Amino acid sequence: MGDKIGVFVAWPYARGDRHVGHVAGAYLTPDIFARYHRLRGNDVIMVSGSDSHGTPIAVRAFLLFEKAFALVRARLAVLCTSPVQLV
Repeated sequence: MGDKIGVFVAWPYARGDRHVGHVAGAYLTPDIFARYHRLRGNDVIMVSGSDSHGTPIAVRAFLLFEKAFALVRARLAVLCTSPVQLV
């Protein structure tokens, strides 16, 4: 077996509307990188996670007079739908 490779993907912040940049920046590039290394025979683990309590979320919630939890829940519902809907 080849090298052990870790690919750690951060989800886009859930503070704004979804766009193609979310797919191209957050998902596509690390996926291609991981697939490349798997094809080369490396042992690859790809892990993703979210920082839904970060400063951009808190600022956006403050500006919209919403609680951060309610904002994150609503925006993640949109972000987690099919990427096909981006077009």
